[in-house]
Amino acid sequence: MKHSEKLFLVVALAVLGASLYFYSASMPDLEKQKAQNNAVLNQEVEGEAWKNIPVPELNISSKEWPELRAQDEEGKWFFQVFTPPQIWIDKNGKFVTESPYYKEQARQKFAYVFESVSNEPYHIEYRGFYGAKKDPFVQLVNKKSGKTLTGRLNVEIVEPATLTTKAVNTGITIKSFDVKRVKKPNGMIDQQVSITLYDKALGRDVEIFSYKPTVLQDQRRMTLKANDGSLWHFKSAGEKIEKGEAEYVIEKIDLDNQFALVKMIPQKDKGEVRVMKVSASGVEEK
Repeated sequence: MKHSEKLFLVVALAVLGASLYFYSASMPDLEKQKAQNNAVLNQEVEGEAWKNIPVPELNISSKEWPELRAQDEEGKWFFQVFTPPQIWIDKNGKFVTESPYYKEQARQKFAYVFESVSNEPYHIEYRGFYGAKKDPFVQLVNKKSGKTLTGRLNVEIVEPATLTTKAVNTGITIKSFDVKRVKKPNGMIDQQVSITLYDKALGRDVEIFSYKPTVLQDQRRMTLKANDGSLWHFKSAGEKIEKGEAEYVIEKIDLDNQFALVKMIPQKDKGEVRVMKVSASGVEEK
């Protein structure tokens, strides 16, 4: 065995001996520990003696709470002490439960703006005549139906029968027919026609002209304009129209104050039903 190997062996034995000594020195004295435990157990407990405390019996009963009732007219406030989880203040300083963002979205989706309040134009217009001026055949057009009507003096105009429809009395009678030759500023001669009609539906005479439209002074209407430039004319509540992805229904019309309440009903469940106030001032949710 080499000298270095002997040296390593001696060092290893020394380390092993030191480890055994440390382990034996750290071992507890079992007898001493047992005596200490017995002494603790034999000590008398001081203080108040333990007693059994009676526990009341738990009786569980169910109670049905009344259904919450809204605290406002719109049915959105269900709280008396606490406010809703989210509230906003609108431009009038009123607390609201709906985000102004959604109201603005609805306003932008609304297809119409206020255009005007005007007298309703008469739906019968002059187109021309042929024959003698004293007993002419007069051609008119019904703007509502798009049909051309031909009539003579003092005879009620009848829409002729077709393959699918019967002849229909229109309730329109030509009472007078007048033609004047008028010289224009450029020297040209213009022929101006004036016709007096009796309208059974109105119960009175209406005068129409070849050179200007006729409006009914006793019948007014409101006009809204769509984003695409088309016009919607209406005279009373309940009138409706479909535009884009919604149906629009007139809830109220005030011709004197020039505003209308219009219900916007999204089609295919694309949003909530909204009622918008449309006036010359703009569009806002009611």
